[in-house]
Amino acid sequence: MNFEGCPSSADSRSSALRRNQACYHCRHRKQRCDGQCPVCGPCLRASREEDCEYTYNLGRSRAEILEEDIIRIENRIHQLEHPDAGTSSILLHNPYAWPAPNPARMPGLHQILDTMNVEPVLSRPPSAFIKSETTTSDTSLTDTWWNADEPPRHMAETLIDTFLSYRSDWGFFLNPEQFRRDALLPLPLGNHSRPAHALLAAVYLAGILLSPSPALKSHEKAFLDRALAALPSSLSGLHPRKAFHGLQAEIILATYFFSAGKFIEGGYHTAAAVSLALSSGLHETFSAAPNRFLDPGRLGPDEIERFGACWAIFTLDASWALALGTQANLNSALVSCCPLETTDLPTTKMMSPELLLARAVSFWKQANTLVAGKNPDASQNSTEFHSAFNALDEHIDAFRCAVTMLMDEESNPHPYIVCCSIAHSAAIQLHAPLKNNAVSHQKQLDAAKGVLHVAATAHASSQAYINPVIAPVWAAACHVVLEDIRIEEQNGAHDELREVFERGIDAMRRYSITCPITYFHVDRIQDLYRTLVEHIRDAE
Repeated sequence: MNFEGCPSSADSRSSALRRNQACYHCRHRKQRCDGQCPVCGPCLRASREEDCEYTYNLGRSRAEILEEDIIRIENRIHQLEHPDAGTSSILLHNPYAWPAPNPARMPGLHQILDTMNVEPVLSRPPSAFIKSETTTSDTSLTDTWWNADEPPRHMAETLIDTFLSYRSDWGFFLNPEQFRRDALLPLPLGNHSRPAHALLAAVYLAGILLSPSPALKSHEKAFLDRALAALPSSLSGLHPRKAFHGLQAEIILATYFFSAGKFIEGGYHTAAAVSLALSSGLHETFSAAPNRFLDPGRLGPDEIERFGACWAIFTLDASWALALGTQANLNSALVSCCPLETTDLPTTKMMSPELLLARAVSFWKQANTLVAGKNPDASQNSTEFHSAFNALDEHIDAFRCAVTMLMDEESNPHPYIVCCSIAHSAAIQLHAPLKNNAVSHQKQLDAAKGVLHVAATAHASSQAYINPVIAPVWAAACHVVLEDIRIEEQNGAHDELREVFERGIDAMRRYSITCPITYFHVDRIQDLYRTLVEHIRDAE
């Protein structure tokens, strides 16, 4: 039984319940509820104590969410078991239906996969619908090269270089120069001097996804099958680095599936990566070398890779759990060993982009944990909450300023774009319950505008792909700005916000070509914006 937000007994006796304060069971049965805690009278008389659950402001009950998740998983299992039976509908909930009850709260997995069919969008990248002419160099390839264990050397080199140019978006923690050198050695696949087969197959798959060539993309399914088939044999083989290379392969595959909007498969490979990290003792890295991670110059090559692996797995697991509203796989064994609390600017300048991203995700997670399920009125009057809120707010603000300065100073800001966006998202999440407070409302709006500014900066770079976890982050920021445009429309002061929004959404649209999940979010936001603009024009 859950009686969060349950009205007090005194209140329920003195007057009728206010709207939406009945328990979930009574609301569902459309019967009068007396608001008694922990079990109301009607549920007690009907022997339905377990169904008596209070949810704040018409929030979704735990039982309702679990039931829908079970149905969704059963439907997905049926799809995987019967691939030839035709595409069955996956009903999705539109997380941007207007008006939105909470513009800062990102849609959970059960919300994304609820009420509408987006299988055509999520199963194929938008680039699959773009007609392109095959070049002469593409047609000169033999008809069966994609069936070989590895692509031809010149093609392998191209795929590896393409992938490594985006390695910060794929959680790649290995030394890129050493990996490239070893991968291109003229030795047979499986030789211990080369990377493990599973890792090479995953990198080739990611390179295919990132490639602009339609001819290469047409063989993406063959490369995916090969990458999945290589995992079990690589982990059970004799390669001296099979654990690290297997972990890296799982992270790449998880990112690949999340990018395609296939959350179940992405979650599966994330869980596999976490399991492999813990079983290989990765969580012992920090106890063996406390605080050494703060200065990469003091670390040896093996230590750099171990710390990088920790940041990569923490970032992947925690960020997607937050974005999808699901439970993280990591337990306290690894999370408690990740010292992510340093907030001073000089130290931040010395940190790698991977560590900074992990810290941004850590702040995002702390903000979500602090405000999750909070009654805004009760929270503001809680001394303990107020103290924790202010402390975290100061840390997040300092980190946002530091990372923004770093990004502005870098000649290649791309590795910092996701980090800076998530840092702003942490502020949005933290101030969401207090949005009726003028100070919190302004901070939330400034953070959302900061995300859109970062998106415009990303558009200025030459790279056309970005970590897919940024899609729900961008969507949440857009939601905040659109809500403010709607409010300020009555005062005629929305022009500046509309300009900020349009610059940001134009930049986001560029990345939707290579990332289906970004395409989905951007498409929904654009629909919402068009509706709002039409409403403003009609009002004028």
